[in-house]
Amino acid sequence: MTLISGWIFEDDIFAESLFFFFFSQLAHAHENLLAIKMDGITKEEFAWGFRVGFVTYGYQAAAANSIKLWKIKRRAPSEGTYQNAPESAQSLLLNAMQSETHSKEKERNKAVLKSRY
Repeated sequence: MTLISGWIFEDDIFAESLFFFFFSQLAHAHENLLAIKMDGITKEEFAWGFRVGFVTYGYQAAAANSIKLWKIKRRAPSEGTYQNAPESAQSLLLNAMQSETHSKEKERNKAVLKSRY
């Protein structure tokens, strides 16, 4: 699996997010600390504008009660306004990613972008 946090085409530049590597350490640094990582799949899958993403939480066991409240506060606005909005985009991306030619198509597209860079 290739982790991409941006389109980096130079060998001497770190391509992955530093937060990805330090997320676990940050999540376990203190019981009152909640690490939140937000990701989107649209750039990596050449599906700009789909607005498909996800949230990852990291925390110590002592903060488990606090996370319940945080999840409720975070979820309420989205569920009340656009709960099913990304369903079509999610379905299209899932079907594309399950295709036998997906990896080759993605590599070809990355090669085109790198040549343009």
